Amino acid sequence: MKKSIFLSKSGDVHIGTIAIEGYMPVEKTEMENVIIRTKLKKFWRCHVCNDLYIGKNPPKICPTCKEKEAYVEINEKEFRSFLEIFFQRSLRPGLMDNRIPLPRSHA
Repeated sequence: MKKSIFLSKSGDVHIGTIAIEGYMPVEKTEMENVIIRTKLKKFWRCHVCNDLYIGKNPPKICPTCKEKEAYVEINEKEFRSFLEIFFQRSLRPGLMDNRIPLPRSHA
């Protein structure tokens, strides 16, 4: 199923096949600006259908698969990897070059 980007008035983002009530569609070319504005929010992924969410807390029920408490917190790198998969690298050129550096783990 094709996923779309939906934005709430408060700046939370849902990426999935079904919009949460009150969320409006956003063009994928705006995704860079949306991610930049999320500094104080967390990245989430539904472990059932892989919908993505940006916000302080994820939805209690996934709007796409209807699973309860299905979201797990992920880091920005994983979030961007899912975006690349969902949109088949069709985001604006250079979007993935603007990543916020993440600390490297020391194994």
